[in-house]
Amino acid sequence: MLNKSISIKDIARASGVSVATVSRIINNNGRFSIKTKKKVESIIDQLGYEKNKFAVGLRSNQSKTVGILVPDITNPFYATVVKKSEQLFFKKGYATIICNTERSIDRENAYLKNLFENRVDGLMVISSNINQSQMTSNISVPTVFIDKNPNITNATVVSSNHYEGGRLATELLIKNNLSPYLLMTRTKSSSTLSRI
Repeated sequence: MLNKSISIKDIARASGVSVATVSRIINNNGRFSIKTKKKVESIIDQLGYEKNKFAVGLRSNQSKTVGILVPDITNPFYATVVKKSEQLFFKKGYATIICNTERSIDRENAYLKNLFENRVDGLMVISSNINQSQMTSNISVPTVFIDKNPNITNATVVSSNHYEGGRLATELLIKNNLSPYLLMTRTKSSSTLSRI
C-alpha cells in the first residue's frame, strides 16, 4: 500500500544512506552503486513510499497535467473530442483535468483560475467564451482552441470550415434537384450561424 506520509528522509534513515543518495536513486540520476540502489528500492517497497508529484512538478516546472475546458460534456461532438484527446494525452504520460463550463463565463473563469493554480502544462479549450473572459491575459501555457476562434493574437485554433460545409451541403441538395431548406435556430453559436 502506498503511503504519502513517508518522506525520502524516512527512506534515507531506514536504509542508512543520505537523503541525496535516496533522491538520486528515486530520480535515477547521479552516481550510486547497484547494491545501494537495490537496498533503497527494497526499503521504498517495504514502507510504501510514493513520490510527491506536486514537489516533483515544482522542481521540474512540469505537472504532466493538461486542463480541458468543455462547454457541455453531454454534447456527443464535445464528448468524442474530449474522450479521444484524453486517450492521447494519457498515452503521452499526461493526466487531464476535465472542466464542464456549462457555457458560463463565471464557471470558465473559476476553472481557469483553478487550473493555473494547479500549474497545468497546457490547456485545450473547446468552443469557449474565453474572448469575453477576464482570464484571457493570464494564459501563459500552450493553449489550443477547438471549434471556436477566440480572436486572441497568436492563438492556435483547430476548427471546421462551417461556412464551406453549409455551402457544400446546399450545392449537393440543388444538384440532386432537392429544394434546400434553410433551418433557422435561436442559437448564437458561431458555427451554426456560419452554416446558415
